[in-house]
Amino acid sequence: MSLKTLLFSPNGRIDGRDFLRGVVILLAVAIVNQVASVFGGVVFAPISLALSVGLLYGYLCVYGKRLHDRGLSAWLFILVFIAYLVLDMVFQSILLPILAPGAAELQEGLADMMARGRWDDTVVFMQDLAREVLFTALISLLLVNATIAYIVSRLRGDPGMNQYGPPPGRTDTFS
Repeated sequence: MSLKTLLFSPNGRIDGRDFLRGVVILLAVAIVNQVASVFGGVVFAPISLALSVGLLYGYLCVYGKRLHDRGLSAWLFILVFIAYLVLDMVFQSILLPILAPGAAELQEGLADMMARGRWDDTVVFMQDLAREVLFTALISLLLVNATIAYIVSRLRGDPGMNQYGPPPGRTDTFS
């Protein structure tokens, strides 16, 4: 299976191994995007947004094909995405006070600035806050992706043909 098909085609089925390869590639791009968005500032924002939409589509394709292997609709990716958001909030709420104790002060300062209408300093404060929580956000990103990907990769696929196609071959390689 080609990399293009793995990451950007919603059709067909993939086994757990190819699924994990796809998730690792998408996760690496997501990490680069997150770091670049923090240090790239407003200049990188439109690129980061476009890349984020592309990543979401890539995740939909990879997870969708894995769900197809189980005989399930790719629409169930919505539940996976909701689980991702919930787990991310849980992990960040646990990790933030430990890994970024100064973030609470920055959040309070930012809220105070916004309440007073001091918008000129808000962008600088937001950039400081983003830098402060970056490590925590990256750790959470890794933990959430690893947790959900592990669970989905362990789903047993249908052994024979299903409505989404034949079972994935064991000899598939990236082209």
